[in-house]
Amino acid sequence: MKIMYYIFLILLVSFFGTIGCNAKINSESPNTGSPSINTVSSFYSINNEIKPAIIDEASKFNNSELRRLNEKINPKSIMEIYFLDDNNIIFSANNDAKEGMFYVLYKYNLKDNKLMFLCSEYMLYNDCFVNVKDSSNFSITRCGTFIKVENNKVITKQNAIINEAKRRYPYVTEAFFNADNNKVLLREGDVNNKVNGAYITDIKFTSAQKLPFENIYRVQWMDNENILVAYDDSRSNSILAKYNLEDESIKTTVLPEGNYFIDPVISDNGIIKFLYLDSRTVNGSPRGFLDLNKGIIDRVYFESCNPSSIVRNNLMAGFSQNSPENVITNKLFLYDNNTKTITIRANPIDYPQAVAVSPDGKAIIYVAGSGSGESKFYLNIAIDD
Repeated sequence: MKIMYYIFLILLVSFFGTIGCNAKINSESPNTGSPSINTVSSFYSINNEIKPAIIDEASKFNNSELRRLNEKINPKSIMEIYFLDDNNIIFSANNDAKEGMFYVLYKYNLKDNKLMFLCSEYMLYNDCFVNVKDSSNFSITRCGTFIKVENNKVITKQNAIINEAKRRYPYVTEAFFNADNNKVLLREGDVNNKVNGAYITDIKFTSAQKLPFENIYRVQWMDNENILVAYDDSRSNSILAKYNLEDESIKTTVLPEGNYFIDPVISDNGIIKFLYLDSRTVNGSPRGFLDLNKGIIDRVYFESCNPSSIVRNNLMAGFSQNSPENVITNKLFLYDNNTKTITIRANPIDYPQAVAVSPDGKAIIYVAGSGSGESKFYLNIAIDD
């Protein structure tokens, strides 16, 4: 019960809180009785930080412009790309040079050269979770937004969940919708008014149940029954907790000193990518990979990694700078979290904007710009393919 004592006496100031407006969430009380806490501080195993081995195989791969796609779209700016399968991608593009124009979500078939409009006023981001049933049926979840596609048509588009939540609860800073259980995970934080907490509510925000944590700085769905909560305890430890909505059990992991669980992003195969160090205090790109199936946290320190792809089958494509002084010319790489290796696939690439890796890891599609503002799609595959 000593840990319970600390948890409920921690400061009400969020480590990463944001300034809100003027009223707290009017929440329902949790079920009677204190939730049971697993006091073992290593529920998730945490591996030592590594710098991945680098293998230069650029000579084995070929870059080619996707001319047919570029002729169709003539993009001015690309936000993000994602492979639905080995042959179909989705991406957000702004093909109007005027500022303030909305991005459009497209789907493109590489084999058939078929470009499909899905919806307007939507931006695919690097922190989106794309849940793929098949290339014609999928959903996209991001903080504050949700889109569902059936038979290549958008049947649900909720583009303002965070705004709707703030109308009722002005201190809300994050809102994650779970389409499978029709619930919304909220986090509120306001330093000036000493407001901090996390809540579960319905999509209409008619009621909210407070989770038994304070000093929270990140939340994320783990699955339909479990939530991941990152918070600071009274001894300035950063804690990652797994909270079960059904039995209210809590299992905690104390993160290494100076480590955090920042900006967690769900991907396929039960992998959650996050930053384990504050990017404002380090020069590199410290990426954590939480494997929910194995219960293991890998900490991988990249010297440079911007932009990078959404994780696909434990693979992540990205770009690294040739040198700290050269921010224009970059190397295209593929990181395999299974083998902890980086494979250089192309060098040099100027002005990279977005990148995605296919589920089998054979193909990488990226967008590169130019000094004049023109953007083009390119395909990177092995020369023998």
